[in-house]
Amino acid sequence: MNCREKLVEIAKTKPVFPYTLDEELTFFCPQENAEALHNPKILELHDEVKNSFVPDVVKGRTTLIILPCTKIKPYSLSNEHLTVNSFLWSKGFRPTGKGDCPE
Repeated sequence: MNCREKLVEIAKTKPVFPYTLDEELTFFCPQENAEALHNPKILELHDEVKNSFVPDVVKGRTTLIILPCTKIKPYSLSNEHLTVNSFLWSKGFRPTGKGDCPE
């Protein structure tokens, strides 16, 4: 088993049920991150954000925040995401729907 395969096996243990690891979207080094910019799933997300995302100006929602991946899965339980969400909450922002946290 090579180094990347070992890292994938470790990464598989991190998601909290019902989430699982998408190996196609698992990157461990800067080169893999750079190559990911050509991944069809990443390109689809970029296209969706650029061409399909429509801010809800009527309700005052004009900003889209995309946070980076973290080692904690689901991301919403990571320290980084909890910090950003706490800051946004303190500034009066509220969720517009149910998040992705497991029960």
